[in-house]
Amino acid sequence: MTLVLRAALGALLLLPLAPLLSQPVLAQGVGLQFNEMKQDPGQPVEITSNQLEVDQAKGTAVFTGDVVVTQGTTRMSADRVEATYAAGADGAEGGISTIHATGNVLIASGDLGVQGAEAVYTMAEDQIVMTGSVVVTQAGSTITGQRLVVNVGSGTGRMEGRVRTVIQSGNPPGTPSRPSSGRSNR
Repeated sequence: MTLVLRAALGALLLLPLAPLLSQPVLAQGVGLQFNEMKQDPGQPVEITSNQLEVDQAKGTAVFTGDVVVTQGTTRMSADRVEATYAAGADGAEGGISTIHATGNVLIASGDLGVQGAEAVYTMAEDQIVMTGSVVVTQAGSTITGQRLVVNVGSGTGRMEGRVRTVIQSGNPPGTPSRPSSGRSNR
């Protein structure tokens, strides 16, 4: 049963992707500025799914069907989430090695949303890779591409694959983008 609890906590490891994009994009396709992860490990984690399968021989726990992982104000949803465990030195179960979410992956926190077809968090590399028409939105700005790579430890990331960036200027709709000269054009 400890495998189930570890799988539940392991699924949480994808959640840190949500608060990462709070800095503006520096340049299209060059790199994204990521913040430190600010998950509170003291917050409870809730995972709901239609089914949970645990295979201790393979070292996997698989949540399927409308999977939703919530911690605080951060929410991840996917069709399927699989946690894989590394074998320990004595053949015993080790820590989680990868978290793999597939199918309609969506991570949301506050005004930030990240979606794609698949997300993989590799613990040894401390890296999250999200693929499949990735869309990142925050405060009206949008970044799209085919592959988002986040180095969790360094707080850096990059979007690849025909990157498109739309940055909102911050001016409310209907207001001029330049100050008026005060003259009228009569």
